[in-house]
Order: sequence, then C-alpha cells, then structure tokens
Amino acid sequence: MPALELYLPQGWEHGEQWASEDFKKGMRLHGVLPDEVRPETRLTIRGLDYIASIGPPGLEHEVFLRRA
Repeated sequence: MPALELYLPQGWEHGEQWASEDFKKGMRLHGVLPDEVRPETRLTIRGLDYIASIGPPGLEHEVFLRRA
C-alpha cells in the first residue's frame, strides 16, 4: 500500500469526510484516485481500511472517504 499518510492534512482524524486537495494529489500519484471509469477504490489510511468514491453528479472532481 502506498504511504498516503504523507498527504494528509495536519490534525487529520479518522472518519467519513471529503478528501483534501493534497490527499487527492497523493492518491493520483499512487494510482488510487477514483474516477468515472473506476468510481471507487480501496486504500488504507493509518492502518484502517477506507473506500474512496467520486462525488455525485456535478462534484465528480471531489472524493469522499468512508471506512470500509
């Protein structure tokens, strides 16, 4: 698994939330950023499993993180 923790904002806490721009950049660099072709991806953040999903219509450029 890629070291995505390096891209988390300072003070980040586990839970359902929108991904920050830096975190999305890290996901893109490591090939786990969801998109229209692959709307969900699975990843590990600080030892916990998450599902990253693209946003709803009109917000496809956003990524929502939720515990798997």
